[in-house]
Amino acid sequence: MSKSYRPYYHASVPSGWSNDPNGTIYYNGKAHLFFQHYPHKPAWGTMHWGHFTTEDFVHWDVLPVALVPDRDYEVICGCCSGSTIEKDGKLYLMYTAAQPTLQRQCMAVSEDGGVTFTKDESNPILTADMLSKEVSPLDFRDPRLFKKDDWYYFIAGARVLALEASKEELDERTRKWDRHAPSSSLRYVEADAVHHTGVSNKGQSPSLDDVFGIEPVDSGFGNLILCRSRDLMKWEYVGHLLHRQPEFEEDFYNLNGVYECPDYLVIDGKEVILTSPQNLPQMDNHFQNVHSGLYLLGKLDFETGRFDLKKIGELDNGFDFYAAQSLHMPDGRYIMISWKEMWDRNYPTQAEGWAGTYSFPRELSMDGDCLIQKPARELDRFCGCVPVPLRHRQ
Repeated sequence: MSKSYRPYYHASVPSGWSNDPNGTIYYNGKAHLFFQHYPHKPAWGTMHWGHFTTEDFVHWDVLPVALVPDRDYEVICGCCSGSTIEKDGKLYLMYTAAQPTLQRQCMAVSEDGGVTFTKDESNPILTADMLSKEVSPLDFRDPRLFKKDDWYYFIAGARVLALEASKEELDERTRKWDRHAPSSSLRYVEADAVHHTGVSNKGQSPSLDDVFGIEPVDSGFGNLILCRSRDLMKWEYVGHLLHRQPEFEEDFYNLNGVYECPDYLVIDGKEVILTSPQNLPQMDNHFQNVHSGLYLLGKLDFETGRFDLKKIGELDNGFDFYAAQSLHMPDGRYIMISWKEMWDRNYPTQAEGWAGTYSFPRELSMDGDCLIQKPARELDRFCGCVPVPLRHRQ
């Protein structure tokens, strides 16, 4: 009898495909881990949101799929990455409705403890053209929600156009995007069928295509943006976070990709952003992954959106670590978990009908300007034990 690749301790998708963790939150007495999921095949497909919960970070309950891409605005790529936040006892879920050349933000809400979600009738609630002409509608995704004082905020990954561009240049770029945008008349089932005829068993990033021949100077370079709202529904643009600072390499500002899956944390009084930049070049012995995971230490200006960088560090030097997200525990700790895979790899578990695992949960703390990671203390009591890895809840 052949040995299975199924891990005992790491969260792993029961069947089908999974990638980025989404919506990590401690809610109603449990840690919730939502994730990008394609339930019909162990390869990337039109994205759904899978859902795990745990009370000890070892035993994971599998809940019903939280989001299914069943709306016109979700054709081709589906319900892509986002986050969750609690408001008035309800769980709100903000996610990116993605198409190859158009990415928009949507909202869903759960009133039954996070088991089922209802999409808002006004979806998509936010598009790039509602924010600023410097934000490319081609790449505007992965909103990470948080609250500060009386405002709700999100940080999202985006391509930002050169600030020196004239109004005429910006208008011409908008016309280019419009010419390449997919027809709104595409029906979901038709687009899904066409898309999946070309799915590769190798995990190729679906967001790294050529953008239909548009050069980075036209589509913008990777950055992060800050938006705010009083009610989670009506949003205003604050600004982009990364501005050139001479002490940091130009490669951080000329990114031909997106700073994906951002997260904002305040650890031991210090502001930290987690993010995963696509196509970040190797620098000496750093950033050797296909796409890297970073932590940015600095100070965020909530009036301008500018993040004054003090340090850029690598979250993990290994080759299978991406889209790290955190959840804030009731005792004040931040727990981080990531996708324990990487794009452009082969996945031997596909032969068993599944692909996608998640890292051990790690507690985060600061030692001066260094981000310190150690296994979550909940794991201590399982040393020497072999748990049941997954429990299905219907």
